[in-house]
Amino acid sequence: MISTPLNEVFDKRHGVCRILPIVMIAGLRGLGLPAAYVSGYLRTIPPVGEPRLQGADATHAWVSLWCGRSLAG
Repeated sequence: MISTPLNEVFDKRHGVCRILPIVMIAGLRGLGLPAAYVSGYLRTIPPVGEPRLQGADATHAWVSLWCGRSLAG
């Protein structure tokens, strides 16, 4: 659920990784395109001597959009 008002998202043109995919999905679905929210973990490559991010520190969100037939056949 988004608690940030849409006018604030559009005015700032940035936001946390959860907000922008939700706005994009709403627009894509409004155009009749099948889109879904996807979340997962980023694999980070830390500077030498620094720990790799794990768990909540490395989560991210994306949009999945169906664009036609599968390349896998």
